[in-house]
Amino acid sequence: MQRWKPGCGCYLEETVHPSGKKTLSRVLAKCSVHASVPDSELYAVLYTAPDSETNLRLNAMRTLLEDDALAETKVEDGQSARVFKPGVFIEHNWVGEGRGRVLRVRVHGAPAGFETRLRVVKPRTELID
Repeated sequence: MQRWKPGCGCYLEETVHPSGKKTLSRVLAKCSVHASVPDSELYAVLYTAPDSETNLRLNAMRTLLEDDALAETKVEDGQSARVFKPGVFIEHNWVGEGRGRVLRVRVHGAPAGFETRLRVVKPRTELID
């Protein structure tokens, strides 16, 4: 068993199986924005569903890191990774309540005329100016 606190304030207990797969053991506490989500659905809303909050955030970051206007590839010790260019940083927050919260993303330091696939590709994700 391990306990997990996503950034919202919910508090969950997970079972980690020998395969590495994690499943919900129990909900220890729910934050106010997820109070309307049934306990049986909370883990999917936060983590396991394809459109979970975790996946939305990670997919948005992945999309932004793939954009050459914002990011570059760094190689260190034979390992390469995409990183945001100097002066570029990302701010995000969630809007709404329950299972349909919307991720709002703001890109700071983007070059003039910057446009990203994030506007059209990601469900429940907004790029704000």
